[in-house]
Order: sequence, then C-alpha cells, then structure tokens
Amino acid sequence: HAFRPPLPRKLPTTTRTAIDDLYTSKGVTTTTTRAAVAPPPGKSWRTKEGPQSTLIAGGGPAGLLTAIAFAKRGWTNIRVVDRLREPYDPGDELIWSDAARFYLVGLGLRGQTALTELGAWDTVQSYCAEVVGRKDWAPGAGPDEGVERIFTDRPVSTQVIARDRMQGALYKVAKEKYGSQINFDWETEVDVEDDDVTLTKGATEEVLRPSLIVGADGTARTVAMALEENDRRVRIKRYDDDNCRVFKTVPLDLPEGWRGDVNYSTRSKGGRMNFDALPSDAENRRYCGVLLLREGDALAQEDSSPDELRALMKECLPQFEPFVNDENLNNIAKKPASRLPGFRYVGPRIHKADRVVLLGDAIHTVKPYFGLGANSAFEDVTSLDKCLDEHDNGADALKAFSRARAPEAKALVQISRGFDRPGFRGFVSFILPIILDSIFHAKFPKVFGPNTIASLQRRDTFVRVRWNKRR
Repeated sequence: HAFRPPLPRKLPTTTRTAIDDLYTSKGVTTTTTRAAVAPPPGKSWRTKEGPQSTLIAGGGPAGLLTAIAFAKRGWTNIRVVDRLREPYDPGDELIWSDAARFYLVGLGLRGQTALTELGAWDTVQSYCAEVVGRKDWAPGAGPDEGVERIFTDRPVSTQVIARDRMQGALYKVAKEKYGSQINFDWETEVDVEDDDVTLTKGATEEVLRPSLIVGADGTARTVAMALEENDRRVRIKRYDDDNCRVFKTVPLDLPEGWRGDVNYSTRSKGGRMNFDALPSDAENRRYCGVLLLREGDALAQEDSSPDELRALMKECLPQFEPFVNDENLNNIAKKPASRLPGFRYVGPRIHKADRVVLLGDAIHTVKPYFGLGANSAFEDVTSLDKCLDEHDNGADALKAFSRARAPEAKALVQISRGFDRPGFRGFVSFILPIILDSIFHAKFPKVFGPNTIASLQRRDTFVRVRWNKRR
C-alpha cells in the first residue's frame, strides 16, 4: 500500500485561553453572556453559567434550535458541527422555487409553541405556507368527487415549510442574534469515543474534550451509538420495516380555482400508491406532491418508464395528472426513489452524567406521515430548557430530561408504528380505532376523547395518549 502521511492534529490544552480560541465566533448577540467557570473536581457545571464548552453534533433544525436555546440562556462557547454543507439562504427564492427538490414539513401546535418560546417562530413563519384543511379523494373517485374539510377546531393552523429552508431560517436566527456565542463547522465529520470528540474536515483532524456533548445528529446517531457501546442503559431499539415504502416527489402548479391552502390526498385501489400534496408556495398555488410506492414497484425504480407513469397517473390521479408536464414527468421517472426512515427509539436512558445528552431524531425516528418528527424534536429542546431552569447543576438537569423524554420517545415511536402496520393488522390497529373514536367522541365527547391522530396534534404527552387509547 502507498504510504499515507498522518493527518495533522490540533490538540487544544484545557486552559481558559485555548477554549476561548476554540469556541468563540464572530457576530452580534442580543443576550447578556456569563463566563462559565470550571466546576471543582467531582462537581457538575452550573446551569446558570453553563458548561465551559458545548459541542452540538448535528446542525439540522433540532441542533440549531438547541444552540439558540443555550445562547438565549447566556451560555457561550457553543459549537455546532455537521457533516453537510452550510444551509442555504432561506430568502433565496431561486433555490426554493424548485418545489420537488426539498421535503416539506408541517409545523403544528407542538413545533410552533417551542419555536415561539425560544424566539425563533417569527423568522421561521415568514417562510411558511399555511394549511387550513384537507381535500381527500377515495380510491377510484373522479376528479370532482373530492371531499373538502376546513379545520375550525384546532388551536393553530399547520404551517408548511421545506425542511432545509427551516434549517436555513434557524441558522439565520442563530447567526444574527447569537453570533458571538455560537460557532459553526460545516462539512465536518464527528466521531465520539469515551469523553473525546474527533472532528475531521478534509485532511485536518481535531481532538477535543467538550464539557457537554449534545447528540442531535438525527438518524446518523453517532453520539447515541457511542453511548450504547459503553452504557447498557442506553439502547437503540430498531424495528424491522414490514411495510417498506419509498417515495418520489412531484412538482405541481395548480390552476386558478384550486385552493392553495389545503392538503390534497388520494390513494389507489389495492394500495399500490398513496399521494399527498402540500403547498410550498401557497400564493402561487405551487405544490409538492409525494408519490408513495412499494419498494419493489416498477415505477419506484430509477429510470422507470415515463409512459407507464403517465398511465398510472391518468388511472389513479386523474385530478392531478393534467398538471404534470412531460418534462417534469420524465424527471420523476428518471430519478431514484427515496427511502423513508425506519422506526427506532433510544432508552431507557438518553444521557450520561452531565457530559452527554441526546434529543430529536437521534432518540425517536418515525415515518413522516403525521408531522410528528420535527414537532417532537423541537419539544425535546424546550423540555431540556425547562429542566435547565428547574435544576442548578448539569447532572440533575440532564437526569430530569432523560426521565421526562425517554418514555416520550418510546411512546411516540410505538404509536407511530401502530399507524404503519400492513394489511389487516393496519386496519385493526389504525383505521378501525380512528373510525370508532370519531363516532363515539361525536356522540359522547365527555366520555370518549378524540381519535389518536387528533390527540397527537394537541400538546398532551405521547405517554398519556397511548395510555388513554389502551383503556
């Protein structure tokens, strides 16, 4: 083998000056900061001043909101690291005009409340499209046979935004409000071993030992897997996917006469295909549809037949087929399908002393059918913030957070997986209970609660929702 020279290593000392140099970035902050002082040996850092240094593994929406929460508390020396590129400018319309390029997320009461509490909602909302209801077509229904429902009983309307645009909006908040407290490293790999963190960017490797590590790296779970190796109380529960589906995105420009503020949905007879469309630009009625297919379906493959796809859309999507031109159709057929994540959760512990804590998709991964992933991830952040308020040291705060959110992660994943069961099991565990709940709740609202999906959209805990439906 050819000789490869060793990678250069930067080994910072543990002096206050080295930490300042390592974690301080340029920018303007609106928060009064407090210099963290190293705790005495054997003692945990104080939540008021914060740890001397914090590393957040994952610069997605959950990681960025965590950085904002910490900086809002006055903490300094916060470092966000992510393996992907720097987020796009959320205001660049040229990027976001491509409706099928980015996956859309619906922010409900849970997500909006969390973002409001941490001062980020106004910025995020400015890039959202509002959804006030649904229009559904039963299998085999004609274009004029859709049933429209406008929601009037919900505390907030759903706000839809491309996941990457939401990341860009949170990045904007973090830089503009807390730029002197948060430093960012993009296109940087993270590896965790015991208390050491190795960052690799290109040919440069850096080893450091932060006072606090936050695992917010989603399904990569770099930090979670490192904890699992060394702590039997940290376990990643992985479910086999027995209802594997893949998807292709479909850009739609709806004509005059179509609403631009509802979720359009239909499915085919026999379950071959599901289709949902949400607005990416409500003002111009520009939508992004998601065509959900089984993994082995011929049209789910890369370079599938445009003619067969056109025939399927005419048969199963006659209401939308006229709005997909030949160029877009060819692109849809050509591109490979994307996979949905599997169901996984971490527990019964999601922290290690006062050194490591996990949150977001790193502790609960669900298929994004009902908008629970991002919303519950943001709720994790505000729950952690509350635990920091209620305890004066890091060890107690992280322990309280772990006790509060690990059961929630498990309940969320188990409930969501119940929605995804195939065949008859899916009917018994998902469709039939929703029908019965809706009937009984309408007749006896003081005795029977709303159906599970409606309950999940409220701010009730996932543990309580699961318990109520088991009674």
